[in-house]
Amino acid sequence: NSKQLSMALSDLCDTIYNECPRIGNEMINYNKLTSAAVRARRELVEAMATNAAEEGLGLKGNGPEVAIYKSLLLEEGLHVKSETTGCWRFSLEGKDKTLAFLWRKIDECINREGNKEGVGVEQIIDVLRAPPFGLKKGPLPIYISLYLLAKSNEIAVFREGAYLPYISAAEMALMVKRPDLFTLKQFVTTNIEREVF
Repeated sequence: NSKQLSMALSDLCDTIYNECPRIGNEMINYNKLTSAAVRARRELVEAMATNAAEEGLGLKGNGPEVAIYKSLLLEEGLHVKSETTGCWRFSLEGKDKTLAFLWRKIDECINREGNKEGVGVEQIIDVLRAPPFGLKKGPLPIYISLYLLAKSNEIAVFREGAYLPYISAAEMALMVKRPDLFTLKQFVTTNIEREVF
């Protein structure tokens, strides 16, 4: 019957997409977003790029961008207040343990052997949409933005081949809209290479 079919499908999805993080916001958890959700996501990633050290990313009121911030970042322990400095910062150590699989997969994509040209953000999105993640297009750019901001000292970002020393709000919003324009590379690792760079 339909109830048994629904339960079987749910169990199958839990098995196939077993590394997908929990998305606690219905508005953003779609492949095709409403115009209000698109605007809210853009405002959120712009605030992430400019106001990371502020409580609530400086977002005011109870708009959809605030709801998405609270459910995806704040409640999951991905935007935390430092006990030593009192400033807010991004963290990749969230409450949802499946997030560790997500960050590890992005690391693998960027550090793939023989990948001297870097990896396109669009390619990473394709990987994370497939099993075992199955992430929707709605929340994916938020997670990639968070990853880049948390690892800004380790990952170099290029837009159409030009190196971006830092990611502005406008660049972050463009990356969400046009991921095909952006490439990521691991920073050089040895001390002498880092000094020369």
